[in-house]
Amino acid sequence: MFNKIIRLTALILVTSSPLFSQDVWLRLEVGERRKLNITIDNFQSILEMESMRSTVKEIIEKDLKFSLYFKIVEDAVTHISGDITENELCITVYEMPRKTKIIEKRYHLLLSNIREACHTASDDIIRFLAGENGISRTKVFFLKKMKDDKKIVYADYDGFNATTLDINDFCVSLAVSPNCRKIAYSAYNNDNLYLYLYDIETKEKELISYKEGLNTAPSFSADGKRLAFTLSKDGNTEIYIMNLKTKETKRLTFNRSIDTSPTWSPTGREIAFVSDRSGSPQIYIMESDGSGVRRLTYNGYYNTSPRWSPKGDKIAYVAMDEDNRLNIYTILITGEGRTCLTFQGNNEEPSWSIDGLHITFISNRNGLRELFTMHWDGSGQRKILTYGGGLYSSRWSQ
Repeated sequence: MFNKIIRLTALILVTSSPLFSQDVWLRLEVGERRKLNITIDNFQSILEMESMRSTVKEIIEKDLKFSLYFKIVEDAVTHISGDITENELCITVYEMPRKTKIIEKRYHLLLSNIREACHTASDDIIRFLAGENGISRTKVFFLKKMKDDKKIVYADYDGFNATTLDINDFCVSLAVSPNCRKIAYSAYNNDNLYLYLYDIETKEKELISYKEGLNTAPSFSADGKRLAFTLSKDGNTEIYIMNLKTKETKRLTFNRSIDTSPTWSPTGREIAFVSDRSGSPQIYIMESDGSGVRRLTYNGYYNTSPRWSPKGDKIAYVAMDEDNRLNIYTILITGEGRTCLTFQGNNEEPSWSIDGLHITFISNRNGLRELFTMHWDGSGQRKILTYGGGLYSSRWSQ
């Protein structure tokens, strides 16, 4: 239950930079955060950049609306305005009726980085007005099918600027490090699935697990120092963790059934995973040393693909319904509050945004496997990307 006590929070901005005001304003919170009403003015520009005005305003408006911290209205106390020159975007936030300036900040602007500059401005606005870190600059990673191959692709959180990584391997599963610099992925090597680590900046690839059989289903810990994954070298799949600095591995599960698909809690103290030890795939939670195993899901005969929320309170997962359709659910880590979020087509591979307010997933509701996002409660579902061959394994950068 949320605390219903009203908290009045004073936010004080004090800085030596002339770009910021030294005003004090108040934010009212009650239980769940109330949305702050804002008005976004028409942006101004020099004549040469006039065609950019609506584009820049639209990007920032969509970022702020998607964040769930704001409600955009026509005549709010808080206003956001913008001024665009040939190589600079100036964002000003002020309060009516006296036009008291709260923020004024400038961003380097080039034709090649318009969206990046806008997303940066959006995150700054979110941080100063809502007191939270925005997700506008985060990336979504996924696999796209190309004929008989699957390639790793990443894009802006809203689906723009898709970039295919220069990896020749046939990729099957992937995980993204918390600093968004490295990718752990499994790929075929003859009849085996080996596990690799790829550095996005240096483009260096490292083979980190090459046991006989399956080396797959990687998941980074929140500090990026450990990797949980699945090995089948002993006959059936078991869950292991690896120290990424020393490459030392430790086996966590010891069961004759299949154990796979690990996902770390935000604290790194627990791991959720899938096991059919009860007779059908269900989700379990254990301590990160393998002790204290407990079953989480009891409804349905097929529950898989758990993803732990960055807030730590719940897990998103995939369950099959009575009509053999796959849908995305969330459940509290206590086992209560099971909630279905999707109702069209088959929906798979949920992945949380770092603020725990949004989920990306794969859905075939339109006939193809496409990339969607939705809010934490299932509202606001929208398609953001599609490829003719289909998409797989969505992962939101943290």
